[in-house]
Parts: sequence; C-alpha cells; structure tokens
Amino acid sequence: MVHIRRQRAAGVEPLEAARSAIAEVGLACALTSLTTAIGFASLMLANNSFVNDFGESCAIGVVITFIAIVTVIPLLCSTRLASNIHVGHERDIIARGMIHADGFINLVLRWSRPLTVAGVLLTALLASTVLSLRPDDMARDSQPETSEVYQALAHCDKTFGGIEFAQAVVEWDESVDPQSPRIMEAVIDAEEIIGREPLLNYPLSLHDILAAFPQQGDDPGRQMTFLTLLPPPIRSAFYNRDEQHALVTMRIEDLGIAKYQPIFERVTNSFKELAKEHPGFTFHLTGEPVRRSDALYQIVMDLVKSLGTASVIIFLVLTLVYRSLRLGLLTIIPNMFPLMFTGAVLVFTGQPLNVAAVCSFTVCLGIAVDDTIHFLTRYQLERRAGRNVEEALRRSFRMVGTVLVTTTLILVAGFSTVLFSELAGHRAFALMAVCTIAAALVGDLLFLPAMLNWFRGKGEDGGERDGDDQSASETVS
Repeated sequence: MVHIRRQRAAGVEPLEAARSAIAEVGLACALTSLTTAIGFASLMLANNSFVNDFGESCAIGVVITFIAIVTVIPLLCSTRLASNIHVGHERDIIARGMIHADGFINLVLRWSRPLTVAGVLLTALLASTVLSLRPDDMARDSQPETSEVYQALAHCDKTFGGIEFAQAVVEWDESVDPQSPRIMEAVIDAEEIIGREPLLNYPLSLHDILAAFPQQGDDPGRQMTFLTLLPPPIRSAFYNRDEQHALVTMRIEDLGIAKYQPIFERVTNSFKELAKEHPGFTFHLTGEPVRRSDALYQIVMDLVKSLGTASVIIFLVLTLVYRSLRLGLLTIIPNMFPLMFTGAVLVFTGQPLNVAAVCSFTVCLGIAVDDTIHFLTRYQLERRAGRNVEEALRRSFRMVGTVLVTTTLILVAGFSTVLFSELAGHRAFALMAVCTIAAALVGDLLFLPAMLNWFRGKGEDGGERDGDDQSASETVS
C-alpha cells in the first residue's frame, strides 16, 4: 500500500502503480510469507498436539493471507475505488520523519564497527540470560484471575493442600500372590518415600484405609485379611487384583510444575532403589501433574528443535534468494537479537516458559525475519540501480523505514490490547510479541545497516554520493 500510494503521488497511472508494487515489493512479501510459514510449520515437528495444531493452522493462514494481499490489493488499487488513494500522501507523518532522519543513518554509517560489535556482544549477553529460562505451568493460569473460579481454586489449593492429585503405582508380577503381605509392605515403603517430601501432601493408600479397622494393628499380613471387607468402590480405587497394582494417592499444590519437577525426579530415583529391595515389584509416578512435568520437558525440546530447524531453513532460503552467503550470515544477528531480547524479558519479569511462550517464540521469529527481508530486498534494488553501499543504505532506510515503523506501530498497538487480558497466558503472549516487534525494528534499522556497511562484499564502494540519482560504477558482487 505504501508503494502504491507513493507511485500514485508521483503521477503514475493506477494499473502501472499496481504492477510496480508487485514487481518491486512482491518478492519481499513472498519471502516474508515463506519464512513466516516455515517458522510456523516447524511447530509441526512438536510432539505436543496443541503446539502442532497451532503451527499447522498458522502456516496455512500465512499462505492464504499472502495470496489475498498480492491479488486483492493491487486489483482494488487499479480500479476507481482507489482513484484518490494517494491523497494525503504528502502529510504522512512517519514518511516525513524518515526523510529527516538522515542524521541518524549518518551516525549509524559513521559508527558501523562499534555498533556491529555492540550488537554481537549484546545478543550473546541476552542469549546467556535466556539459558536461565525454565519451563513451568500452573493450572490456575487457565482461568481469569478475577473470576470466582480462580479464587475458588486458589482457596481450595491452600486449604486442602492441593487441588490436583498424583499417584504412586505399585505393580507386581505373576510371582507375587494377590493376597501376599509383600504387597502391603511395598505400599508402606512407597508411602514412606512420598511422606519425606513436604510438598507431596496427605498420601493415602490401602494401608491407611485398613489401619482404620479396629484390632488389626499394623501387621501387613493381618491387614491383607481385611481387604475383602472393604466396599468394592473403595477397594478398587487403591487396589486392582486383575491389573496387579496398588495406588498411593497424594495432593499436589498449584505451585508450578517447575517446583515439583525435581521432587518427582527424587521420588522416581528412590523408587528405582526400592524396586531392588522388593523383587517382583515395580514403582512409578503417574497423574496429570506428572504428565505435565514430562510434557514441559518435551516442550523445551520441541522449542529448540523447531526454532533450530526454522532458523537453518530460513538462513538457507535467504542465502539462495539473495545469492550471497555473506548476506545470509549478516541476517543472523538482526534476527537473533529480537528473540534473545524477548527471552531475556521473560527471565527478568519472572514469566515461565509454557506452551503459550513456545508458540510466541515462533511468531517472534517470523516477525523478526520480516523486517530484515524488506530492508535487504530494498537494499539490493538500490545496489542494482548503481548506487554505492552508503547511498543504498540511506535510501533503503528512508524508503523501507516508513513501512517498518508503520507496521511496528500497528502491531504493537494491536498486541498491546491483549496485555490487559485477565488470562496470564494471553498477557505473556502479548508481552513477547510487543518486545519482539520493537526489538526487531532496532535490529533492522540499527544493527543491520551497520553490519552491511562494515562487512562489504568484494569490490563494493564505500564512498558517499551527493544525490539520490547518482550511479556507482560498480555492480553488485
């Protein structure tokens, strides 16, 4: 739209302005859509079904959006409906601001080397901070904090020692008699291990229920003789003869899975040692909190795998499209800086790495790459027009900077509304998006021009030119 309005304001006919937009901006739009779709599609490698479906749906949406934009907008802009689309173009505040931003770009070009070094060091520092980010998940986060449901869950969690349950499963093989006192002994030992953990509250097992019978004592053999006296629903909740297992249930507080993960690991290791003391028996933990703990670990692995895969594919795509390994390498820092900045913000604000954050990181990758592609595409067009490096960077900054700043303001304004959501997951998603979009603008209007200016290709001229229409004698390497 910016390109079409600019062409129409210059007196170009509507149809020709639409054709020009497709010719000059179409490649950038195609690349941004492709890289964003790759980022989303990488989530399909995840084992988590929610993350997988999210990535698939968004990848399809990106492709459909690209087709709609490159067909509908040029079509409508070439009709009478857009006969006055250029009116007010000269009053565009952002465009006028970018024209007068020569002092900033001159400063970037003058201090290219220190800015490049600063960008690399800052990205590395933020990356080291992101390594301290830990996965976590709380059940209450799925409810609005001001809702009665949330308040009720919080009250029950505190009063009853937990709103969720986990189970220790004691299984035996065919060598163990279903009425053997060894079963009760194994259950008692498992319950003792659980009782040593202060955050595993109120363990309850077959032993506790049978201990309520009068005059039976704590003898495991005598307790097993009372087993048949239990009502079937109660007995089956803690003992299953056919499936050869007994259960020890415990309450889990909603303190976050990160708090319980090391506890589950300690109990699991103790159960492995306990199995050696009870031949024919196996012990393990189960329940929704335990499954979520395992799932969060898988989420981290999915994040690393999907982001790594997407980053490599995007790097290869940019290198092949721009036919330059140098340009491909130069995109790494401007694209990684926003991601590392966003991850560091999560660390400093105490936000956990949950499913919403994993999806946000992929969205962030697509947003970060989009700005880089628009700037590089314009830069190459200016170089092919014969302008030297510095003049090409100045014109790219003025021409594309308007689009980048405008889209940044629109996206930040849109995502900022979600910051007022009562759902913690929504707020975290919006915070990450806002931080990434803002940081991407800094990376692509500060670090990228500095790196392009300092790491010039072989034969590229660095001299300044006094005019936008002067041509350089060199061609693009």
